[in-house]
Amino acid sequence: MSSPNKARFPPKLSQSKSQGIGTLIKNAVPSNKRLEAALLMKLRGICLALPEVVETVKWGHPSFEAGKKIFAVLDHYHGEPCIAFRTSMAEQKKLCRDERFFPAPYAAKQGWVCLCTKGKLNWSEVRHLILASYRLAALKRMLRALDGKSSRAENAGAFIGSQTFTTGK
Repeated sequence: MSSPNKARFPPKLSQSKSQGIGTLIKNAVPSNKRLEAALLMKLRGICLALPEVVETVKWGHPSFEAGKKIFAVLDHYHGEPCIAFRTSMAEQKKLCRDERFFPAPYAAKQGWVCLCTKGKLNWSEVRHLILASYRLAALKRMLRALDGKSSRAENAGAFIGSQTFTTGK
């Protein structure tokens, strides 16, 4: 018969000499959560480089606002993360011809589109789409600041846009 103490306490994590506690923690986090964290880091870098942008959480998702209008969201549809953003209706139709894009549920009538994050993402393309979305949502003073001091956004784009990011497929 086993002792009552063994039933109450979980087994200790085994730590080999080659693995530190950071590696054990990293391995304990599901890979899709690490992937989502990396996506959010990249999206933050693009969005927060734009004038007067704030990050908020709306409907449980990281969202980026220009003034009081949301222009980008790290969202989930069909169990997969995607990047949602605003477009014109004409641009939405054009983008949705590409299999990587689909109309955002609940907001497609306002021109919102989602970009699937499976596979390789072209971050310069993402930056371009996010910048266009920002221009639709931003106040005039924000656009003047962007056009007058675009070096901040360009510097972020030079760093982020020059990298490609591969997600699990």
